[in-house]
Amino acid sequence: MAQLDLAGVPTQDEALDQWLTLPRLATRVAEWFVDHLKGQRVLEPSAGEGAVGDAALQAGARHVTAVELDPRMAERLRER
Repeated sequence: MAQLDLAGVPTQDEALDQWLTLPRLATRVAEWFVDHLKGQRVLEPSAGEGAVGDAALQAGARHVTAVELDPRMAERLRER
């Protein structure tokens, strides 16, 4: 069963320079690697909103570990 494991580290309190990946771009990238993602475990460092992890799961990855240093983003990921 596919799952998204959220490993946020809510200790950083300084402003982070963040650039979120658009979901449609993440989906497009996952489509390019679909043969390599099926059944695999995927690490999404700097997960932001989790777009890359979501796309990897949709492409057949069995597990995604999302790491996010921004405590607000990490909390939003946990709430999904």
